[in-house]
Amino acid sequence: MPSWLFTGARKRQALQAERYNIDLESRTWTIPETKAGKPRFVPLSDQAMDVLRATQTYLRGTRQANFKWVFPNLETGKPYTSIFYPWDICRKAAGLPDVRIHDLRHSFASALVNRGMTLYDVKELLGHANVVTTQRYAHLSKARLREAAQEAGRFYDLK
Repeated sequence: MPSWLFTGARKRQALQAERYNIDLESRTWTIPETKAGKPRFVPLSDQAMDVLRATQTYLRGTRQANFKWVFPNLETGKPYTSIFYPWDICRKAAGLPDVRIHDLRHSFASALVNRGMTLYDVKELLGHANVVTTQRYAHLSKARLREAAQEAGRFYDLK
């Protein structure tokens, strides 16, 4: 499972993540320089921690066990610059031929708002400078909108 599905990170940030920027004790990933040129601190969920542990376990059996990258290319020892082909295979096998990796950031945001998180929460987790950008990422499901309408109905219920 891609780590950015559990962090909302940009693909480039995940591919270039360095091991010393992951604090397993505080469950935080420091991105030293974001798209805006500022550092960002990403809290790591249980699922993200599981991905990191599984990756570390796998890498222990390779020559990249002590390398600086979280997800090193096993042939070059450097971070991947592209993962188009493995992603293409996975998305087609899952029956999602039009899904881009960047769409996972939208899914992350939508999952959060559909579970009641605020746009401010999502803005901070995605590292957006402006909540207007976050609004383009976070999409409420029809079920969530029905719940909201039902809640409004209960508020005005005169029974």
